[in-house]
Amino acid sequence: MIDRVKVVLIAGNGGDGKMAFLHEKGKALGGPAGGNGGKGGNIYVKAREGLNSLSAYRFGKTIKAPAGENGHEKNMYGRDAPDVVLEVPIGTVVKDFSTGVVLADLKEDGKSYLAVRGGRGGKGNHCFANSVRKSPKFFEIGQPGEEKAFYFELRLLADAGLVGLPNAGKSTFLGKVTNAKPKIAAYPFTTLQPQLGTVELGDDESFVLADLPGLIEGAHSGRGLGIAFLRHIERCRVIVHVVDLTSEDPYGDFVTINKELGDYSLGLLKRPMFVALNKVDLLSDPKGAVAAFKAKAGGEYSIYPISALTGAGLKPLLRAVFEKLKVTPTFPLSEDYANPSGKVYTLRPEDQPASFTIKKLEPSVYKVEGEALLNRFQRLSLEGDAGMDKVLAFLEKTGIDQKLHEMDVEDGATIKVGSFEFNYSR
Repeated sequence: MIDRVKVVLIAGNGGDGKMAFLHEKGKALGGPAGGNGGKGGNIYVKAREGLNSLSAYRFGKTIKAPAGENGHEKNMYGRDAPDVVLEVPIGTVVKDFSTGVVLADLKEDGKSYLAVRGGRGGKGNHCFANSVRKSPKFFEIGQPGEEKAFYFELRLLADAGLVGLPNAGKSTFLGKVTNAKPKIAAYPFTTLQPQLGTVELGDDESFVLADLPGLIEGAHSGRGLGIAFLRHIERCRVIVHVVDLTSEDPYGDFVTINKELGDYSLGLLKRPMFVALNKVDLLSDPKGAVAAFKAKAGGEYSIYPISALTGAGLKPLLRAVFEKLKVTPTFPLSEDYANPSGKVYTLRPEDQPASFTIKKLEPSVYKVEGEALLNRFQRLSLEGDAGMDKVLAFLEKTGIDQKLHEMDVEDGATIKVGSFEFNYSR
């Protein structure tokens, strides 16, 4: 099962605006008639029932949405590009590749997330006509689509999860109480990927149980199958800790696993935990072994002696888990503990106001600064005789001209906007 992939998503570029003039018989001086470019395609990530792997996005896949169509003559707009929808299994988490921040938790069928926005289409020359400038000879270039790298991580939607050291009997437990068929063998790490099964207790009484790959000491830092395991248990509202009562130090095993859960995420140890002391059928004095474990554990946990092989003690444990699930809410993902404000990091709206500053570099030399504003300026097509007209229109529209006037910038001063320079005239 592929449960974690890196993808690079590139939204479609906006189509370029058109520079054109109306030429029809009987209509002299028809005026500007260049249409706007179409919007580039967005890319959405959408959860869909029936999928169980992220294998479609393995090997660092790059996905690009189509670009919008360029504008046409006679004020005809270019077509908007279709959006791209990436289907993923329910339970997929979308994370920012560079920061690790969770951007979306797609835990419901049909829930979607707008990952990258398509670029806005450029305006045709008809948009720049006014009472003074009746025949503008310039247009806008389409805005580039957003590009961003993400991690998609699948986290199983199980109500309860089985944890424990390798060979504690978790797979035998799952196979006994559900219709799942996990691999069972007498060697460590038999289970190499999570297994799910449904526990049926009666009419309308059921819950989903997950058998997750075994932990070892240091799993939270990547040893063994630790990270692959721990990522999936974050969905579980109740933890069933399976302990091999025939090991040399059952309580020491219990403490080791709990330490790994705590080191990975403080939230995991805040969840209800039931302790299943397994393999009592193999002991000559099971009551003494159970009493010794309880004496060390104190009264903090609900402890159930069981035999996953014979089924002894399983029914009361499963009933207790079901009753606890009815009153236990869902828990936040581990990343939310590092982000207690719950702030959702969203992409920048494409039409937000472009702020800027004007810095005096030296006498009679000024520089306009502001990333968003410069990005817009670079979209202007400055070719041809109308290049300066476009610059003047941009200065007026963005408020730069007003700011220069307020600063009492002298006539003839050099103004730098990106790599473009011109002499200012009041």
